[in-house]
Amino acid sequence: MLYRVIIGNFKSFDEEQEFNMFPYMGNEDFPNHIYDRQTLPVLKQTAIYGANGSGKSNFIKALLFLQGFATQPKYIASEAAYIKNRFRLPPHADNSPISMAVEFGAGGIVFVYLVEIDDEGVSLEKLLITDVENKEKRTVFTRSKSTIDFAFNVSDDIKKFIVRNIENNPLSSFLSLNINMHFIEDESINIASDWFDKKLEIITFNRTIPSLISYLRKNNEVLEFVNNVFKEIGLGINKFDIREEPFEEWIKRGSISDKLIVEQVMDESRSHPQRLDKMKGGFPIWSVVEENGEKKALEFVFSQIGKDNYEGQMESDDQSDGTLRLLTLLPSIHDIFFGDKTLVVDEIDQSIHPLLIMKLLKYFGRSDTKGQLIYTTHQSVLLSQRQLLRPDEVWFAQKYQGATKLYSLNDFNIHDGLSIEDGYLDGRFGAIPIFGSLK
Repeated sequence: MLYRVIIGNFKSFDEEQEFNMFPYMGNEDFPNHIYDRQTLPVLKQTAIYGANGSGKSNFIKALLFLQGFATQPKYIASEAAYIKNRFRLPPHADNSPISMAVEFGAGGIVFVYLVEIDDEGVSLEKLLITDVENKEKRTVFTRSKSTIDFAFNVSDDIKKFIVRNIENNPLSSFLSLNINMHFIEDESINIASDWFDKKLEIITFNRTIPSLISYLRKNNEVLEFVNNVFKEIGLGINKFDIREEPFEEWIKRGSISDKLIVEQVMDESRSHPQRLDKMKGGFPIWSVVEENGEKKALEFVFSQIGKDNYEGQMESDDQSDGTLRLLTLLPSIHDIFFGDKTLVVDEIDQSIHPLLIMKLLKYFGRSDTKGQLIYTTHQSVLLSQRQLLRPDEVWFAQKYQGATKLYSLNDFNIHDGLSIEDGYLDGRFGAIPIFGSLK
């Protein structure tokens, strides 16, 4: 579970800004939206609103930066990456570091991970464990430049080896180096690393999944979940499935160019996995696989209800952009229904009708889930009072003199009779476009 993120001197974030998933326990709306109510309460979802250019996507990029830094040794390739990512309106005169901190729960442990990065490398990297009951923190390791100390015994030889690797990789995190080199086999460090690598998923605006057809073919549980969601939110799709047939039969309905592409690419690439996917508008239209020397064509097929309850089979080309975009999200949505992952989605409503996305989010909100959903959006209809979100599940991003500020709807005194959607559109909470005069 993600509890809190603090971002400073990164892209449009100047002074440190905090975002958190802590609920206001005095609010009685949607009590099922709170996990771990008796220990460390945390919200199951949050929406982030803001005008274009307000810094919503930079918040997503900050999480991507932190995840990449924690898991990939060469994520920051050079000093230029530091200069490009820091706040530049104007740059800090004292060359102050990019600073980030994230508080999260994994494996029954609450962690705090802090980093500071300047043009010379990692000036601070620290992992702590929080004792929630006693409100105390215990340090697991602290790293400053090439110096590192652990809360447990490490032999001199191992520590020298670690320091030498840090000196050779000044822009790499210890966590990422340890993933690759296995310097330390410490349970808490492994759990923290695993959270960044496997329990935090971030979907950007232009994310594509070329392997989606093959993935759903191998995961019947996820395919069944997609069918349940399609029926629940009312898309007029009676059944969603994957049609599989011999390549030579399938290509009779296809184009000559498709056949030439398949034969040229697959027949000339024997050293590579035998699968070829065709994308259209960022979505996989078909997939051809070779299994046991035989080519098979795979396609999504949608059984849709028509006039007088007629049921016909349609392909991906016949579907709306919104249906296809929703389909790319649902495998990840499945993971937060049934697992303790944190899913972050930039512009969740992209190409999807607001009432459709509202149905999806209502379905998530009222279901018995295990994971978290954090998303950016422009859709004010999602703010409809007491239909979807608690006030503490709504955050805003707004720029002041080029710098992004983050704040919660819960910071405002909201009268019971006030329409939150109308109040937002009227500018009561900020985070909306400000237009100049047009002549």
